[in-house]
Amino acid sequence: MPTKEYSEETEAFCSIRPHAVITTNYDGLIEAILSDYQPVLGSGLITAPFASVGEIFKIHGSVDKPSSLVLTSEDYDIFSAKRKYLTAKLLTFFAEHIVLFVGYSAEDPNIRRILEDLEEAVDLPGELLRNIFFLTRPGNGGAGAERILQVSASKGIRVNSIEASDFTWVFEAFGHNAPLANFNPQLLRSLLARSYNLVRSDIPKQQVEVDFELIAEKVKSEDEFARLFGVASMQSATEFSARYKYILSDVGRSLGYPGWHGADKLLKKIVEEKGVDLKATDNRYHSKVKVGRKSEIHKYTDDTIGLLQLVKDGAPYEIENDDDACVATPAG
Repeated sequence: MPTKEYSEETEAFCSIRPHAVITTNYDGLIEAILSDYQPVLGSGLITAPFASVGEIFKIHGSVDKPSSLVLTSEDYDIFSAKRKYLTAKLLTFFAEHIVLFVGYSAEDPNIRRILEDLEEAVDLPGELLRNIFFLTRPGNGGAGAERILQVSASKGIRVNSIEASDFTWVFEAFGHNAPLANFNPQLLRSLLARSYNLVRSDIPKQQVEVDFELIAEKVKSEDEFARLFGVASMQSATEFSARYKYILSDVGRSLGYPGWHGADKLLKKIVEEKGVDLKATDNRYHSKVKVGRKSEIHKYTDDTIGLLQLVKDGAPYEIENDDDACVATPAG
């Protein structure tokens, strides 16, 4: 864990809440600091979803899994052979996010290769890459606001340069624009993993208030998560239609009435006798379905017909409120 000497820097680093962390370190220090973030080892970065967030990409492996470590010259040769796939993934981060290099020398061969690939991809000779920052201690390459990194014998790349003996103020500055501020990365990863890709042309511009506690609770269940966003599988929709297949007129006619009025009177009788309004909630007897923006339709089940038949006949009855399948039967 961080020493007391660097505790303020560590706290400031946590405030950044980055989209992701990419490291060549083997140890578990970053996982200990960013406990909500998920470690991804080695080539796992290549197969990770494009929209993945809140992850620590350990491209040289981890001490927790010795077989993943990139240590020997042979390991580095294998790593270099796969570099083009890794670089392609990293370029998506570099193109869409602010990138802060911390603790890396500009002479690091891994960094130089990645930046060389980046320079070729963006094709901006001589222009400053405004979203890339190098943070170094004094004496590691100059204190100018910009610096040119020589990525090959004939190519250089211009990036932002920050030199500081204490990184706290730098991390705090980046923390003011934290990408995942007020978000739980674990929750966000769970949401993304269970979400569908939706394409629409009228993306709303206004801010939307979100109850993250509700989402956190609902995301634990795939069914509840689907209901939260108004999405259900085709199987669920078919099951619903098969169960809630009657409108009130159908129920009334099944009970021998010419229309819905007789059944409605029986529902009101249940309210008087049991204090339960079946139409007020979605339950095993009734479900309210929204149609369009303002209209709604009430649907009923075979259980409703069985229950109302008992009410009509004056027989004892009980209202079943559990979620199990039921058949209305006379009370005991």
